[in-house]
Amino acid sequence: MTRTTNNCIDRDTAEGLIRRRAKQAAANFEDAKAKFTEDFATNPKYAIEWHAEKVARAQAYHEWWLKIADVLDRRGVEEAVTYAAERIEIEIDSFFGSNSTCLWTNALRRVEIEVYHALARREMRDLRDAATIAH
Repeated sequence: MTRTTNNCIDRDTAEGLIRRRAKQAAANFEDAKAKFTEDFATNPKYAIEWHAEKVARAQAYHEWWLKIADVLDRRGVEEAVTYAAERIEIEIDSFFGSNSTCLWTNALRRVEIEVYHALARREMRDLRDAATIAH
């Protein structure tokens, strides 16, 4: 069973999905950092204003997929999928009730939570579908 998504034909295994998404997240993070660095060299204020959110978002995705790939390597597909779902829930829950006096920290944390919310809605659905297909 395969299904088409906006950006690719669905994967045959959860392991393949994790590895592809981790690789893409790493590439996206490197690209975001490069664009930020390029613009920062000529106009730091502009670079921070326009690229900081993109870099933070790309970093959050990268770190999440990197951790899921690590769990996959150490404990297998089922544990990676379970860990992914648990990590999203923990991150989203930890956002509520916590606040910093630093506006920048709060803005970055909000970006991270938006990423985790998107991961919960889209990536976890794809991961669970791929894990189900594999069984």
